[in-house]
Amino acid sequence: MKRFAAPLAAAFLVAIIIATLYADSLAPTPASAQSLTSPANQRAENANAPGSVVVTWNAVEGASRYRVGWLNHQDFVNAGDNWLQRFTFADVRNPQQLGYVITRMTPGEEYWFIVASVDANNRMYWPRNWIPKFAVTAAPEPTPCPVCSGAPAGPTARTPDQPISASRATGRYTQISAGKNHTCGIKQDGTVDCWGANGRGQSSPPDGEFLQVSAGGAHTCGVKADSTVVCWGSSAVPSPPASQKFAQISSGDAHSCGITVGSENTPAKAVCWGAPGLNRTDDHHGIGISSVSSGDNHNCALFPNREGRYISCWGSNDAGQLVGAQ
Repeated sequence: MKRFAAPLAAAFLVAIIIATLYADSLAPTPASAQSLTSPANQRAENANAPGSVVVTWNAVEGASRYRVGWLNHQDFVNAGDNWLQRFTFADVRNPQQLGYVITRMTPGEEYWFIVASVDANNRMYWPRNWIPKFAVTAAPEPTPCPVCSGAPAGPTARTPDQPISASRATGRYTQISAGKNHTCGIKQDGTVDCWGANGRGQSSPPDGEFLQVSAGGAHTCGVKADSTVVCWGSSAVPSPPASQKFAQISSGDAHSCGITVGSENTPAKAVCWGAPGLNRTDDHHGIGISSVSSGDNHNCALFPNREGRYISCWGSNDAGQLVGAQ
């Protein structure tokens, strides 16, 4: 009898192991261990600002962030088998952001783009063939137009293809703002004057009295005396509805943000428009926001609470510009 005990025990142990493995195979896979898919419908198109391209994609359920890569076509050709190492990458840490604006690209040259989804364990899911699916040409400098957005016909209209000399900046100013390649200021009479690059009409302000002006990449926005906002320059950044009233604005590379005029019952909100992925309306859970500042691909807003003032940021964090925000 004893000679059968050991084989029977071994067989029983094997049966237990098989049953356990089978049960584990039927158990649901934890969300953190599930595989993701690569983002579908990846697209790249010109951002209507010289040297800027917008990359967009579809949301991937379960993604904790996205990684966007781009590479100049000639570098891609010269890199051979090491082409992936030549890509420049940026992380989009907000999984709700499904677009990224790449700036400072060489106008007129072709680039390749690729987007990966990233899970909570930092595993990346690239397109299966690992071959960039699209190539676009960064927007070249635009051809001159007779009158650009925000530059009304008449004596104040300026030819947008010609830079405007800084020698025109005479007299006294109450506020100044420097953009990518142009500067605007409000004179003592409330009118706006600009100088520098004018390829998109960003230095061709409309007539009227202004309270604040903010110069961006290839556009400028200003708060008028009636608290409405008007923008001029690149058509990628339109003016917000005239029904909205603003207390303050800030212009980034291809987008702008403003703080709405609040009241006792309606907290001030941050409202952004322009580049996809950076558009947002936020009153920070009803607390209200007191100021906002826009960068190339991110924004930060200041909001008060009982202990003081805190910062809330959103957008790209490829250089750590959102780290430390609360």
